[in-house]
Amino acid sequence: MDLKALSVKLFKKILKKPSKKQILITAGGGVLIILLSAALFFFLRSGKGEKSGDTGRETDKVQVNKIDYDNMLLLKPFTWVSLKENSHMQKVSMRMVLELTSRDKVSIVEKKRDKIRAVVRGTAREMKWISLRGSEGKIEFKYALINKINRMFPEIVVRNLYFTHFIMR
Repeated sequence: MDLKALSVKLFKKILKKPSKKQILITAGGGVLIILLSAALFFFLRSGKGEKSGDTGRETDKVQVNKIDYDNMLLLKPFTWVSLKENSHMQKVSMRMVLELTSRDKVSIVEKKRDKIRAVVRGTAREMKWISLRGSEGKIEFKYALINKINRMFPEIVVRNLYFTHFIMR
């Protein structure tokens, strides 16, 4: 056989109506190639963006979640402060950190540490252990302290209050 006759025979086979099996194999191969190229494009592109720093999204997240520890003020521990009388548990021991609105306020608040400690003790004497044992009671106690401490100053000074230790007996 010569080459011309072989090519004519192959061309006639190709022009013949393809079977369903051939169509499914061809379509599946095409879909597979498209999916692989899309995945390859996606991974190569995302890798370049992180390395070059083109996307500002990651840096924005870091700046939003940045914590400034210079405006935090740790108070001395309160050891066994009395709670409201006729309670099952009568004392509470706690440590707390005040988050202030700015670094400038730290020196102002440090001058009134003794008054703040008196406010904490007085507010604790108003609370019953039954309310402080649950999270709602602790949150109520926290916001009562924030409000009373902020009333000591002409402007809002305390942004938040964190209990780092809280035990009742």
